[in-house]
Amino acid sequence: MSAYEAARLAVMLPRPKYFETRPGSGYLASRASTIAARMGGVELP
Repeated sequence: MSAYEAARLAVMLPRPKYFETRPGSGYLASRASTIAARMGGVELP
């Protein structure tokens, strides 16, 4: 699974049925891109 796919799943978790019917949502793509971009700056404990 790529970082972008993991980010998309993270965005979809609060409302999976809603985003299941809207796979091309601009909000979904925007939030997933933001999360994927921030993944590189995270330091794991």
